[in-house]
Amino acid sequence: MLVLGWSAQAGLRLWLAAEQTSPTANPDETGYLIAARILSGGPNADLSYSTVYHGGYPLLLAPAYWLSHDPETVYRLCMVVNALVGAALLPLAFRAALDLRLTKRWSYAAAHVTALLPGASFYGLYVLTDAVLPVVFLGWILLLYRWIRDERMVYAAGASLVAAYACAVHSRGTVLLVVQACTVLVMLFRGRAGRRSSAAAAAVLAAGVYGAARLNDWLMPQMYPLGDNNLEDNLVWRLTHAEGHRWTLALTAGQLWYQIVATAGIAGLGLTALIAVAVRRGTPFPLRWSALAVLAAVAGVAVATSAALPDEQRAGNFVTGRYLACLLPVLFLAGLAALVRARRRELVQGAVIALGLALALGWTVLDYAGDRLHTGKYIAFDFLEMNLLTGDWERFHLWRATVVALGLFGAVLFLVRGAGMLSRKWLGRSQGWSSRVHRAGAPLAVVLLAALNLAVLTTSSYRIARPPARDAADVAGIGRLGDAGTYRAVAIDQGVTWGLRVPLLYQVWWTKVIDFNAASTPPPGQADLVVLRWRASTAPAATWPDAPPGFRIVDTRSSYADGVAQGWVAWARS
Repeated sequence: MLVLGWSAQAGLRLWLAAEQTSPTANPDETGYLIAARILSGGPNADLSYSTVYHGGYPLLLAPAYWLSHDPETVYRLCMVVNALVGAALLPLAFRAALDLRLTKRWSYAAAHVTALLPGASFYGLYVLTDAVLPVVFLGWILLLYRWIRDERMVYAAGASLVAAYACAVHSRGTVLLVVQACTVLVMLFRGRAGRRSSAAAAAVLAAGVYGAARLNDWLMPQMYPLGDNNLEDNLVWRLTHAEGHRWTLALTAGQLWYQIVATAGIAGLGLTALIAVAVRRGTPFPLRWSALAVLAAVAGVAVATSAALPDEQRAGNFVTGRYLACLLPVLFLAGLAALVRARRRELVQGAVIALGLALALGWTVLDYAGDRLHTGKYIAFDFLEMNLLTGDWERFHLWRATVVALGLFGAVLFLVRGAGMLSRKWLGRSQGWSSRVHRAGAPLAVVLLAALNLAVLTTSSYRIARPPARDAADVAGIGRLGDAGTYRAVAIDQGVTWGLRVPLLYQVWWTKVIDFNAASTPPPGQADLVVLRWRASTAPAATWPDAPPGFRIVDTRSSYADGVAQGWVAWARS
């Protein structure tokens, strides 16, 4: 059943990604694709002043370049990698649910619903680290728990290896690295077995971190010869200044609010359950420390990403679900376990706290952001679940989303725990209908959550992912214009709009692009293919009125940016 379930999850992801043929979430996608190309032995590209794209995820994508050089084929192969790795969330979630003492049937159902979480699966339609990070984070916490529980070196080394890999994948992995290092120190005092396992964990962690650092340091000068966008300065300033504290806390509140609302309250219940496990007397140490590790990772990721995030004048700055999506499966599974196994009084308390958290966090965001939630740029990509919950794909509605999500939370609570009690009260214990209603309530709740996740995934695929993919398919033509034998040297005008220029760096796969500024410098004489900036309101030929004999226009591309038609014209040597 696990193999069939994994296959079904991978098939669903491939179907959702059927029209994805080239990068659209730029410069992120192009950054990872170029890093993979470099790792496979291909040419580099200049992404200076952009975000740093680490090498851990491109390591998984590099084999795609060994199979093909065609940009579209490579991209489709990356979608296959994302689907196969992302579907691994199912068996890992099943194992985690069993550790949370759910039955096998409940664990299997919970694993499928968890694997369908939009935040943990939708980004697999793009070449982004978010496609694999949920699997990495869940695998890490499973290994960490087993290490603490059994004090075996294989689990200790595995947890350290995964934490080091997470650090190589994305800066969010640094939080895992810190938590793992703290666990090593704690386990040193857990007796002889603890010292042996912690020694193994420390050795693997040190070696893994060294390898990750060498990999990323090797990529840096090849992709960022003039430096990156230095988000570290944002992080330091916001953590050391009062106004930065306000920004960081407000955005942290927004990230937590998003996870609660996006999961119809279940992640909020899981968060309260983890806090209760961490502070309750009598909790076994392995369970207590694992809960603390998850809470520390949630807090660390939320605070660090909020502090580093630049102000992009978009509503998604204040309420985003993408950065914490890597930990969402853990919170969701903890919430489902509490929903099924908690005592009635504990469940009511947890539900009330989750409700209060959603309202308090929402109020915090609204108090800080104010009108910027409505005047800031709205990008549907930032609000997967909110688009469907509010029925609006063009504006953000904080309280509408909160009310709808908490209404669904109440429905799930009633189906799992309330329907049986009411049926016994109304129908009596002696009647068979009472037990039938009780048995049917929980499956109906699972179906409701699964249907919600599937609805978000399919609508997001059709309304967010596929339209840009169809538009971006046009730019793929530049990659088919020639190869190393046709246009050996390619030059691109720095005046070409960033959003149109970056995808070209991926499409030109056979050589490193020559940069030049057409406003002050003529195209390089050795170039066989020249891409020039084009104000689309003018004739394409006007981009190079004194073009040398033998050059002709072979392709054009235009789009609207800030209300102005801009694009590029490709001139090729005959």
